[in-house]
Amino acid sequence: MHGPKRFAYCIITESSYNRHMKIANISTIKNELSKYLRYVQQGERVRILDRNQAIADIVPVTGGPETSTKTHLQKLEASGIIRRGTGKIPSEILTSATKSLHGEGAGVLEALLKERKEGR
Repeated sequence: MHGPKRFAYCIITESSYNRHMKIANISTIKNELSKYLRYVQQGERVRILDRNQAIADIVPVTGGPETSTKTHLQKLEASGIIRRGTGKIPSEILTSATKSLHGEGAGVLEALLKERKEGR
C-alpha cells in the first residue's frame, strides 16, 4: 500500500497576475525562514502548506507605517477634519507660553498649582 509522497523540501513556483509565489511546507519555512522573508522583501508571495494543504500566505506589506500615516493624514485633511501646520511655531506662542493667563511672568508650574488649588 503506497500513500502520497511527502517532501521535506518543496518549492513550487506559481505565476498569477504576473506575480510569482513560492510554496513551502511548514518544516521548510521553519528551517529557512530568513530565505523566505527575503523573497517577500523582494515582492514575492510565499504560501505555507501543512500536509499539502494551504494554510497561510506571507505577502509583502504594501505600505509601511510612515506611508500609511501620510495617507491617513491626507484623507483627514481632504475631508476637512484636520488642517496640517507648516511645521514652524509662531514666536508669539513661544513668548506667551511663559506668561500666565492671570498675570505677567508666572510660570507653568504656578498656573498648574493655582488650577489645582481652585479645583478646576
